[in-house]
Amino acid sequence: MDFAITFKSDMSLPHMVALAKQAERNGFTYAWSFDSHILWHEVYPILTLVAANTKKMKFGPLVTNPVVRDPTVTASVLATLDELSGGRAQLGIGRGDSSRRDGQEADHRRKHAGDDSSIPRAYVGSAGRV
Repeated sequence: MDFAITFKSDMSLPHMVALAKQAERNGFTYAWSFDSHILWHEVYPILTLVAANTKKMKFGPLVTNPVVRDPTVTASVLATLDELSGGRAQLGIGRGDSSRRDGQEADHRRKHAGDDSSIPRAYVGSAGRV
């Protein structure tokens, strides 16, 4: 059985790093951080700190919204984190709720319901490393 720690990112950066290190020492497999730039700290600097301060733990955003995050930028940052961490970067992708709560987001969801075309683009854009 795998265990994970998930950060809501409303605490200090040193505290999140300390929790990730403690979780890894206690056998946790994953560290996730919510991706909502409106509510909390930016996810990718947090994940960079987790990568730099852990050895085996896999990590990633949970979840990234491809409407808010351009898939090519997501692919690039995840490929970079994957290289930095020796292959430990993961990607949770979905519609999310908190980063965009306006009519434009609702219109986009209606137009693209069931459209997951951003996932293959992000995967191909990262040369298949993510």
